[in-house]
Amino acid sequence: MIEVYDNHIGRCVAARLESYETAYAEAGRTPTEQDFAEILEDCKSVRIREIGHSARAIKGFIGPRAVVGVPAQDAQPQLEKSSAHGYDIVVQKWKTWKAKTQLQPAPAKVQGPEKQTDVSILTHKKPEFEIALASLASKGDTPCALLFLDLDKFKSINDTLGHLVGDQALREFANGLLRACDRKGAIYRVGGDEFCVLLPQADGAMYVSKRAGGNRVKQADRR
Repeated sequence: MIEVYDNHIGRCVAARLESYETAYAEAGRTPTEQDFAEILEDCKSVRIREIGHSARAIKGFIGPRAVVGVPAQDAQPQLEKSSAHGYDIVVQKWKTWKAKTQLQPAPAKVQGPEKQTDVSILTHKKPEFEIALASLASKGDTPCALLFLDLDKFKSINDTLGHLVGDQALREFANGLLRACDRKGAIYRVGGDEFCVLLPQADGAMYVSKRAGGNRVKQADRR
């Protein structure tokens, strides 16, 4: 049973790393040092999470059974130990990916109007959003506002016109949000085509939403 869940944990971590490799390859982007560090940390968190899930599953399966091969209370320590080898393999794959990207020549700079801006430069990342939201929610009783926005049928753009066009659409959308915010809040990219706007003052939500082209606003106070 330990071996079954051990294999499951390894597949989950490997799949997470492969999803990053695929996403960067399709976007034609090279991860930065910080990106690589965050990717490895995310893979580590997947392993820890899956160990916990697996240990609870084993404990639930064992229940009153006396003969299963491993006491329920020993499941998590054994999973942590046995899954270490699989995690080391994933780390080695991560190192190989990182080394390959570092050996590639830096792309030539594009001059003039054809130069493209990475959407990540225009927006903050999801971890920063979670920190900012927690910090804002812990201060006082003045209502704040949170807007959720995405691009309708964005997948069809990638599928029919290609990812380069999809990236351009994201950049245009992010630029539009920056203009709509007018320094009233911060913009965060929390998914592929999903964005959040965090506003310290709730009364700015309708203003930003209308400028961004939205027609639904849901306000939530800090309580």
